[in-house]
Amino acid sequence: MQKTALYDKHVELGATITEFNGWLMPLFYTSITEEHHATRRAVGLFDLCHMGRILVRGTKAFEFLNWLTPARLREARVGQVLYSFLLTDKGTPLDDITIYVGSDWFLLVVNAGNCARALEWLASHAQEYEGVEVRDLSEQIGMMAVQGPRSDAVLQAFCGEKWEPLRYYTFSGETHWDSAGSTLISATGYTGEWGYELFLPAHELVAAWDKVLAAVREQGGQPAG
Repeated sequence: MQKTALYDKHVELGATITEFNGWLMPLFYTSITEEHHATRRAVGLFDLCHMGRILVRGTKAFEFLNWLTPARLREARVGQVLYSFLLTDKGTPLDDITIYVGSDWFLLVVNAGNCARALEWLASHAQEYEGVEVRDLSEQIGMMAVQGPRSDAVLQAFCGEKWEPLRYYTFSGETHWDSAGSTLISATGYTGEWGYELFLPAHELVAAWDKVLAAVREQGGQPAG
């Protein structure tokens, strides 16, 4: 079983731990119902480090992903996030993904259970496109989500005066893919509430979790499994 960088924090908070796609993850801290209502009415904090983060870049990266996914990349703008799929050669779904469109790179977020398969699929087909790099950043970059109607107040506390709310399915941040300093914040998530997903260097993740959690509690929220 794999553990995320935040596993000890979950144990410290008294979480009930469960197996999820080969990872030990918090099922709940207090109760599923209580955490559901906290996210709907205030804000919840989620560990997403078990999901895969895959960088695709190179001179033919656009052509590569435009062929491999049904995403409308030609219409995408830098700073936009696209919901899409990885497809097999027969056009059937391998995984549902989000695609972050950078100036000369793409970041794919894939589901935990499909990460190894997605990496293998991407790497094997990248050989057909000269100069395309496929790189697993899952250990280098951690991921957490702040979800709920008070998410912007939490991000304001975390980021300070420089924080400006984002438009839905866009992102902002600093990317230094050849070092450990990349930080992204995107207006995305799977809870059905307004919220954000934070991508942070793995070595900063625990301290960031503590700071974000304090802001979440100030807004009447709590961590959620």
